[in-house]
Amino acid sequence: MLEAGLAMSWTNQRLAKALDCGVSTLKRNFGPLLRIRDGIPDRLQLALFAAAARKAVEKQDMGALRQVRAMIEDNDRRMTDARLRQAQSGGQQKMPADDAPEKEEKLGKKAAALRDARQAVEGGDDADWDGWLLDPTAVRPH
Repeated sequence: MLEAGLAMSWTNQRLAKALDCGVSTLKRNFGPLLRIRDGIPDRLQLALFAAAARKAVEKQDMGALRQVRAMIEDNDRRMTDARLRQAQSGGQQKMPADDAPEKEEKLGKKAAALRDARQAVEGGDDADWDGWLLDPTAVRPH
């Protein structure tokens, strides 16, 4: 019963009322199902498709076969619509991992200081450090 309510996008309050319990009781006892709420309609469609396909194959039921064909056509139509919407919106997709810009790794204070010291010794970005590192008595450039 809960899955049916989730598939119909009912709110937690409506589900709790239908199950004759409080919202906190609903969350405590059915938390994992409530967290996957977005996937429930897809899972329901998959279960319906599987049942219809099984009936069409095992019992050679022509009505079930027509239902399977209709479900496949509906799925194909939805996928085509989604592709068209994506193409019309400029094809903005998530970049693949290879093309994604590299994020700078967050470092703690000690790790950042160590990284900066290594860059300075290796002649990193700031060439003015070279002289200061060789002569510690020299005034550090700003």
